[in-house]
Amino acid sequence: MVEHRDLQMSEAALGRVADEQLVAWLNAILELERAGTRVLTALMAGSSAPGANALLAQVQRDQARNCALLTRMVRRLGGTPSMAVGAFRDHVLAVPTLEDRLALLNRGQAWAARRLGQLLPQVADAGLAAELADIRDTHRANIAACDVLLDGLSEISAEE
Repeated sequence: MVEHRDLQMSEAALGRVADEQLVAWLNAILELERAGTRVLTALMAGSSAPGANALLAQVQRDQARNCALLTRMVRRLGGTPSMAVGAFRDHVLAVPTLEDRLALLNRGQAWAARRLGQLLPQVADAGLAAELADIRDTHRANIAACDVLLDGLSEISAEE
């Protein structure tokens, strides 16, 4: 498993990234996406909040789609897609409340969006860069949607 710290982009990493390093970074993001899909499954199973499951299911579909895209990208670059599930899953599921889990999930999505944003200028293949930008933008949209759900959950908690 590739640790997230391996994705840090240094000032010296200007220019284009080599395919081997790109595969390692894509695999690390793939592991995070896979962890996200598992987290979302657990959140849906434990949620009784009105409308929450529909939103969580959409975010999960996006995460699963991202996994498929990243797997294809890794293969296109001649790499082997990681089958690991990132440790992020365990971190989120260790948090006691739905609100806190969802907030942590959003921080993970924000992390992925930032890393993808840092990686994009280094990707020489325009098609690959467009797919990565799509994944980044999907994360941004899902963060906004989850923020709305979090606001609703906070209101429900305040009323109880």
